[in-house]
Amino acid sequence: MQDSFWQQDWFIWGAVLIVGFPFLTLLLGEIIYRARTKDKLLTATLRIIRNLIFPSLALFILLNKIIGLSEDTTPLRIVQTGLWLFTIHGSLTVINGLLFDGAKAGTWQANVPRLFRDLSRVFLILCGVAIVLSLVWGADLGGLIAALGVGSIVIGLALQDTLGNLCSGIA
Repeated sequence: MQDSFWQQDWFIWGAVLIVGFPFLTLLLGEIIYRARTKDKLLTATLRIIRNLIFPSLALFILLNKIIGLSEDTTPLRIVQTGLWLFTIHGSLTVINGLLFDGAKAGTWQANVPRLFRDLSRVFLILCGVAIVLSLVWGADLGGLIAALGVGSIVIGLALQDTLGNLCSGIA
């Protein structure tokens, strides 16, 4: 027997998207408005969720569940890549805020150099990009990792004195 119109899978996802997305966006906007002076970390995290993660999730649901694009199509992969990258950005913002933003003077968090935090963030973003390339796009990263390893050895040997001076300057 044929499912009725409102029991179709795409109709249910569409109703959730039409009702749920605006409601959650308004709810997050209200929470951000009320918490903007009290908790900066919560406000920044909720803004990333409201402005980046929710719209890309809604677009992913629209393309995948309602329109019915398969996982192999390029537009769906682009949206999924954006969703992953926005999630990584939000996660790193939360981690950075929890560890370093409210650090008291004299603690180890306050003594960590800003350059080290930024380099760690870039490294984690590059690791996230590699995972996204592997999972979403199906890229084989073995050759890329080998080339980066050999290249870093060559650059490290060529810039040995300069990097030594840089590290001593940071310390």
